[in-house]
Amino acid sequence: MPNPKGHEDSIKNSRFKAAWQSGPTRTIRVPIALADATLDYARQLDNTIEPRDT
Repeated sequence: MPNPKGHEDSIKNSRFKAAWQSGPTRTIRVPIALADATLDYARQLDNTIEPRDT
């Protein structure tokens, strides 16, 4: 019988360490021109480092 909740079981049983310290993640859409800067900023926040002025 197929899993009606799709991928939830595979997430719960995952054996890899989460890349983010701040908790669960979700997919968001950002303009391509801002994607790298947005990800850099999010990583800085996740590591509790004050973001640099750019």
